[in-house]
Amino acid sequence: MSNTGISQKFLFESNQYSDFLRQFSPTSIDLDHSIQQSCLMKFKKNDTLYKLVLNGDLDAVTHELDYESSNMLSIYSKNPIDNRRISMTNSLHTIAYLLSMQGMDQDRICSLLIPYLQLLSSLKTVNELNRLYRYAILSFTRFKKNHNEYLTLNEPTRDCIHYISNHLHEPITLSQLSAISNLSLRQINRNFHAAFQCSPGNYILSERLEASKTLLITTTQSIVDIASALSFCSESYYIKLFKNYTGISPKQFRQIHKLF
Repeated sequence: MSNTGISQKFLFESNQYSDFLRQFSPTSIDLDHSIQQSCLMKFKKNDTLYKLVLNGDLDAVTHELDYESSNMLSIYSKNPIDNRRISMTNSLHTIAYLLSMQGMDQDRICSLLIPYLQLLSSLKTVNELNRLYRYAILSFTRFKKNHNEYLTLNEPTRDCIHYISNHLHEPITLSQLSAISNLSLRQINRNFHAAFQCSPGNYILSERLEASKTLLITTTQSIVDIASALSFCSESYYIKLFKNYTGISPKQFRQIHKLF
């Protein structure tokens, strides 16, 4: 499917979220139309933040967010919280739409977008909304950065990365990676060290830990459930690895980034 086809398909399917958006919209605006117009207008204007997200530039996006948070708002409502919520929702839709225009995997885009939309509808304060929006934007940027790096890899390594990203919730062995890439274990190790400066096992571990960060922030799942869902052998082992990886415990990480 062409990039245009993908973007059009995503834009039409984005209308399925209109009923969801209306539940917290304080106005009678046509959200189906506003979502499309917002996406297209932002694209035509080459808005700075969106250009940086599409480049996968994490440092520049972090800097831009400090400015954007106080200057991004359109007027949808006299209620500042509702206004911020709707503006942020349209902003995330815009990013999803622009990523789809670049031919990125639509299922992956939606899997990132929908949890943030659900959380935006439930948060009650400006600070909570700002923290979630910042985390969502950085997540999309990291997603694009990883995709850019993915495109530079050789095909067998890309096959391994694709398999890993789709199977973080179950055990992954080097033998499985060998089977799907048609490489020897030695070749896989060599490729991962060349691309990521680490072993396949450490790469898988870092991906699980990054996924757990998102669950800690965007869900109320218990730490033991998160550990189990991401195929860590025990809660205590997960906590130990997380602390080695971040310098703090999962509980402390959740408290720092608390949205609930």
